[in-house]
Amino acid sequence: MNLKNLLLAVSLMLIATPSFAQAPRVQNALDYLTQEASSLGLVAADIADVSVTDAYTSRRSGATHVYLRQRVGGIEVVGSEMTVNVGRNGRVFHTAGQMISGLGSRIAPQKPSLSALSAVGTAASLVGIRSMPTLRQSEVSLGADQATKFSLNGLDDNPVLAKLVYKQDAIGVYHLSWEVVLALSTQTAYWQVHVDARTGEEVARLNLTIEESVVSPAENGALSAAADSFYPFEPAEHAMAALAPFVTESQYRAFALPVESPNHSTPPAPADGRTLNLAPEDATASPFGWHDTNGAAGAEFTDTRGNNVDAHKSGVRPDCGASLHCDFLADFSMSPINYVPAATANNFYLTNVTHDIMYQYGFDEASGNFQENNYGNGGLGSDGVNALVQAPGNCNATMGTPPDGSNPTMSMFLCNIGNPDTDSDFDEGVLVHEFTHGTSNRLTGGPANVGCLSNQEQGGEGWSDWYGIILSMEAGDAGPDVRGVGTYFLGQPTNGPGVRPQPYSTNFGVNNVTYANLPTQVIPHGVGWVWASMLWQATWEVVNAYGYNPDFYDASDSAGNIVMLNLVTEGMKLQPCSPGFVDARNAILAADAALYGGIHTDLLWAGFAARGLGFSASQGSPFSITDGTAAFDVPPPPGGTLDLSCTPVNPTIIIPPTGGTYMYDIRVDNNTGVSQTFDLWFPILGPSGSHVGGPFTRTLAPGGSFLKTVTQKVPGGAAAGAYKHTCNVGTFPGTILDTDLFSWTKAAPFAPGSELAGELIADWSTDAEIEAELGSADPAIESASRVGVPETAELMGAYPNPFNPTSTISYALSERGPVELTVYNTLGQRVAVLASGVEDAGSHNVQFDASNLPSGVHVYTLRAEGQLLTGRLMLVK
Repeated sequence: MNLKNLLLAVSLMLIATPSFAQAPRVQNALDYLTQEASSLGLVAADIADVSVTDAYTSRRSGATHVYLRQRVGGIEVVGSEMTVNVGRNGRVFHTAGQMISGLGSRIAPQKPSLSALSAVGTAASLVGIRSMPTLRQSEVSLGADQATKFSLNGLDDNPVLAKLVYKQDAIGVYHLSWEVVLALSTQTAYWQVHVDARTGEEVARLNLTIEESVVSPAENGALSAAADSFYPFEPAEHAMAALAPFVTESQYRAFALPVESPNHSTPPAPADGRTLNLAPEDATASPFGWHDTNGAAGAEFTDTRGNNVDAHKSGVRPDCGASLHCDFLADFSMSPINYVPAATANNFYLTNVTHDIMYQYGFDEASGNFQENNYGNGGLGSDGVNALVQAPGNCNATMGTPPDGSNPTMSMFLCNIGNPDTDSDFDEGVLVHEFTHGTSNRLTGGPANVGCLSNQEQGGEGWSDWYGIILSMEAGDAGPDVRGVGTYFLGQPTNGPGVRPQPYSTNFGVNNVTYANLPTQVIPHGVGWVWASMLWQATWEVVNAYGYNPDFYDASDSAGNIVMLNLVTEGMKLQPCSPGFVDARNAILAADAALYGGIHTDLLWAGFAARGLGFSASQGSPFSITDGTAAFDVPPPPGGTLDLSCTPVNPTIIIPPTGGTYMYDIRVDNNTGVSQTFDLWFPILGPSGSHVGGPFTRTLAPGGSFLKTVTQKVPGGAAAGAYKHTCNVGTFPGTILDTDLFSWTKAAPFAPGSELAGELIADWSTDAEIEAELGSADPAIESASRVGVPETAELMGAYPNPFNPTSTISYALSERGPVELTVYNTLGQRVAVLASGVEDAGSHNVQFDASNLPSGVHVYTLRAEGQLLTGRLMLVK
């Protein structure tokens, strides 16, 4: 990362941050906060000053994730975060986190007496940095927070960050504080420190470097002298040479996924089971290859550094030659210090592969991934992974993750438990584990806020374990198999327990941990083990039902392991800052609704419930592991104790004589006594048509209400007869928890100059009728014809979904114009054109008949009014 790139990134950030409020979906999130303030327990003063700390649109779901934080006097309040997730249609479909009620009365605006530079010096001293290099202020915000970046004169390093925030101390008192982020390459740990801006006293500190040590501090470092003492010469064919013309056929000898380690390869260690992997770069995630940084054809480096990772030992990198053939010798019967180039190449290969795979599931530039050059795809660059090979230490591995725009450092160690010593650079479970700490810290709460996984009940260690074992899943694996993490690194057999109290398995005879065991676990590793055990149980519910795909890059496939990679990654974006296990579970369920229409919900519930995170489970405070309650139940079936009900609010209907769109309002009340997530949708029976929209997913607190305006188009001259409308509340698809029905009748077709109006004359649940009254036209009739017509083209979904063999796709137009509605399979082949031509403004319903198509996911696209809108359908035969 150079100073020029840093200044460019800072400039872009300072320009981009205010523009969040101008983005339509960000504005939708802010509008939601205003509209729902009362139900969130907030008053106008609580949300009068809200900061958008991050906002981006997910590549997989199309949802926009908006991360909000309250401010007092323009200064952010740490701990007041809320995540608001807005769907493609502009509607909020999931929220997480809770803002603070009455915040203004708890914090009196204050002024700092300590400068940012003084605060940096104090923070460095507090964490044991005895000598800070010379700093130069490179950027400072004009806002109240005085956000400042300091660069190191003449050095290529991460900036030191400082800004004013309000931060609680250990007893709950708010302090105006300088939030300082120290992530220099010379540090052994990265830190976020809060220093009182008036007194200079420490308020709080957070170590941004996560360790996995399985030995005592006294033992750690035992290998440092030996590890640094010998760096063998490379084979002559890989010696430094003059650059030759760029050759695209790169090669890397390494253990290729899903091979987990030298012990898991064929043949196993001490034989060399590595394979030569030809041109493995993914064209989407790494479009200019792994050795690029300038975004133009041709490698900038012929050694083990590039856009996504710089892998080296003590600053030394093996050279792969102009042809990029990273093929180095290894002898696994010897100590790894004898084949450092091979270890460095394996680290470089595996870190890049992990980057490219995770890119497919939405850990990309906008969401804060690790790249020097973001190629114009959003986010902040200058933050490829600094990967330290055979770092000084023993039986450990670490990942330090500063905010987006600063380089993380991943340190891989040797371990002397076995004979010979082992190297975590060759253990996929350990390396992917560390990489995932960066992923979970950047995705939870937004890429600018990497302190969101510091609470006690959080799954950081669990996500890291889970990604390591699912990316090494192979065909023929089964849920009851024994899966330990780091078995090679710890000198264990392949079926060893790894670094956790028990290995991962769906067999309760092997792993019997549940949510009820959480209070007895060590923080954070034991806590993460519980979370990963739950995830692994849910994973096999989905894999057993939907199968396995060995192509981890095919994120659009419907196989179970691919689905779970999508759900877990998207779920981290949906969850709140400081998530407990129930928060994380709910985020995964919301991700399933956003990505797949909720078709895996029952399977996910079965997996979570088996490990005690069932429907009635309560997490208590996410800052404690002792106040949760385990439950092993799933949501009740129809006819159970659930009591969600529809109520008409504004049933008056006015329809112009030429036909048009009318609306009516429905309120859904939650009388269950517990928080509920439900779907609301509106099939229409009778001559007027069919499905009008939904499902509309919403989470309600006990006693909460949700108001929804429903629109329906009726043609001019509609025939006499009964027109019935149902309001269904429940899970989607298929589980209806409550149904209310009303109908209206008319004696004759509409006549010119007449209107249809009526009023509710009985309770909906008794099939009330709205009686037609003919009368003269009213000026309100013309405006009523525009009710429900969107401001721009809108794709409202498909019903039913999943389906067999037909489903109705609904959309609405704001004006008359050309339309094309097309369906594609997952190979990108067009399988149907459902609409092509000019259509009127208003709602439209088109049936898709898939009788002659095989089961699987289909994508439908609507081209109208200069937009391309997309949706997904699941055909199940």
